[in-house]
Amino acid sequence: MPHFSLRRTFASLALCPVLLGVVSVEAQGQDGSRPLSVERIYGSGEFSAEGFGPVRWLADGGYTVLERDDDGQSEIARYDPGTGARTVLVSASSLTPEGASRSIPIADYRWSDDGRKLLVFTDTRRVWRQHSRGDYWVLDLADDSFRRIGGDLERTRHQFAKFSPAGDAVAFVHRNDLWVESLDGGGPVPLTSDGSSTLINGTFDWVYEEEWSLRDGFRWSPDGRRIAFWQIDDDGVERFPLVDLTAGPYPDIKWIHYPKAGTTNPKCRIGVVDVVRDPAGASGGDRIGPGGDVRWLDLPGDLRDDYVARMEWTPDGHLLIQRVNRRQDTVTVLDVDPVDWNARVVFEDRDDAWVEICDDVVWLDEDGRRFTWTSERGGWRQVWIVDRDGGEPVCLTPRSEDVTSVLKIDPVGDRLWFLAAPDDPTRRFLHVQSLSGGEPRRVTPADQPGWHDYQISGDGRFAIHRWSSSTVPPQVELVRLPGHEVVGHFPTVRNETLAAKIEALPPVERSFFEVELPDGTMLDGW
Repeated sequence: MPHFSLRRTFASLALCPVLLGVVSVEAQGQDGSRPLSVERIYGSGEFSAEGFGPVRWLADGGYTVLERDDDGQSEIARYDPGTGARTVLVSASSLTPEGASRSIPIADYRWSDDGRKLLVFTDTRRVWRQHSRGDYWVLDLADDSFRRIGGDLERTRHQFAKFSPAGDAVAFVHRNDLWVESLDGGGPVPLTSDGSSTLINGTFDWVYEEEWSLRDGFRWSPDGRRIAFWQIDDDGVERFPLVDLTAGPYPDIKWIHYPKAGTTNPKCRIGVVDVVRDPAGASGGDRIGPGGDVRWLDLPGDLRDDYVARMEWTPDGHLLIQRVNRRQDTVTVLDVDPVDWNARVVFEDRDDAWVEICDDVVWLDEDGRRFTWTSERGGWRQVWIVDRDGGEPVCLTPRSEDVTSVLKIDPVGDRLWFLAAPDDPTRRFLHVQSLSGGEPRRVTPADQPGWHDYQISGDGRFAIHRWSSSTVPPQVELVRLPGHEVVGHFPTVRNETLAAKIEALPPVERSFFEVELPDGTMLDGW
């Protein structure tokens, strides 16, 4: 099933062999003795590119990077993008559990909204495609306390932990049930208790990950008083065997619920559970817990043949839901009012062949009445403004070019930052334009053809810029916006060693071309 994000991934993979000059596995290395094979390219690490990050922008305009100290242990450093000043924000000693001699390895981390607490993901395990299961720890910068989330629950079984908006609690998934834990004392408390191998709360089965790239299946409300979550019921879905013939003398067989075309889909519904605080711990010692039974939303459509492809809270506490029919030619956007929990249709996006869901929803007002929507309804992938109160969507980027992603909306500065491919899919550049319309301005320099991506700071003054092309290996630099001046004190990545290795390979001819389909549609190839 086509997805825009997957198309970008496949295109990236297609460009990699071009960059490396892969035309024939018989091509020889620099000394003429080593064939340039698929194993050498993808299995040896010889052509791995150097990177930087991941970077987390902070509310104060600085950014943090996970680094290693002189002893090889994890620490988190803060950098000032304007001056380059470096400060160790979280030392290795702060990330060392009581009784341990070294800091824990960090797979990922995130800050609370107020920046006073750090949530660390470690000791991870793979689920389907990604490492989304493991342990979580919380560091409180105020007193340097470091605690593991989950209490006596089985280790390395926690998923998608996230702070409440106030930073006073952490919710997570454990064995297909939702849990919450107060950071003011007390242990984990279940918000659901019916999870099983076929009934999944707060995360997803194979279908929703495969079709919609969904893994994290719950959302805190803006006020932290509720959690909305997906529940997937695989009961009635036929199973398919995955056979591992390399497991040993006998194959290992794993059965997964796998609906084929026209067969029974999993049932999906959306639940909302109230989260109440009890600071005194009067209710049996728990300081946080569910405030009653789960409230199940009555959404239009069929529970099995219509998908809930996206869901998020609006700034004013409503739920905005993207519902997709099984033919995947219609996206219905629903607004769920928390007063009566009725779902109202905001608008529908349709396509005769296949319609794309939107991952570029950005709120334009404090209450979220208006938001951005990317759609091909105008013949190109463009940015539209949708009003939850009704009316026709308004196209903000009417030019005949594809907007590949919305990077940042700045209502105060009246700026929309987005990536677009004005000429062909192999060239994607940063653009900026007014939210009231007008002509966009290209920000990416003209002498840098290729694919570009930007991680823009909260204040819109700086961005981590990453780019590459069929002849240029990945580059990383810090730029000042909107002029795109390169900041000199940043540890710029040029991958010169990799470039030299590629240059030493036998020369090849790179070819970019178009293929015309019978209906006149032009496809790009290389």
